[in-house]
Amino acid sequence: MGKYFGIGIVVFLVLIGLCVGGGSFFTVDQQDRGVVLTNGKLTSIAEPGFNWKKPFVDSVVEIKVSGQSKSYPKTQAYSRDQQPADMNISVSYSIPPGKVGDLYSQFGSIDNFTSRVLDRQVPQALENVFGQFNAITAVQDRQKLVTNLNLAVKAALANYPVLVESVQIENLSFSPAYEKSIEERMQAEIAVTKRQQQWEESKVTAQIQVTNAQAAADAKLAQAKADAQATRLQGEADAAAIKAKSDALNSNPQLVQLAAVDKWNGVLPTQFVPGSSVPFVNLNK
Repeated sequence: MGKYFGIGIVVFLVLIGLCVGGGSFFTVDQQDRGVVLTNGKLTSIAEPGFNWKKPFVDSVVEIKVSGQSKSYPKTQAYSRDQQPADMNISVSYSIPPGKVGDLYSQFGSIDNFTSRVLDRQVPQALENVFGQFNAITAVQDRQKLVTNLNLAVKAALANYPVLVESVQIENLSFSPAYEKSIEERMQAEIAVTKRQQQWEESKVTAQIQVTNAQAAADAKLAQAKADAQATRLQGEADAAAIKAKSDALNSNPQLVQLAAVDKWNGVLPTQFVPGSSVPFVNLNK
């Protein structure tokens, strides 16, 4: 028994040595996945953490699944009005963990995928999208240009084992002569817009003045009508009072003498017209 136990210990130590010496234990970073190859054939995908592989038989290729990006500086494309432009394009993408095996099977590595697919599809998408914009609209509607390029790149890579996160456009520039013409055109458009605003403001001001003048005229007319109405009513009232007084006098002549007596100061006149009588004295009665 002791002999067999000793043999077992030796075998165990040999296996430990083989595992250690053959690199059987390995770790995978959280942002990576390990492609496990058995004699060159993909057999499994190692998850993040501590892993084990068969010594001398298995090998591991690590694939970074997140934080992938590729930049394309000074990429040139032509606008719809045939103006060449240079711009920097950057693509951020990741490898879905469930697609790591597909990526390795099709391309073997991220670099191979980049050179065989990404480097062709991104410039082609930029050319197609940028060709839909005039130079001036590419500058003025930059956000739409970026949005359309994102959609185009994602559509071009939809059948590949990658996930496009974003596409950015930076340092969009045309030739100096054309950029100067764009600046002059934009300044002219700003001047036209400013003149239109001033014209609209003058229209509003004129309308306000017309409205105020009309309101003043309406107020004067209303006052004149009110004054005329008051005068008419006063005249009618005065006429009615005179008529009433006249009717009263005609119906009772004694009211005339009564009114005169009320106003007489008691002094007789010193001169009389021949044949006239003393006022208010009737000698026949």
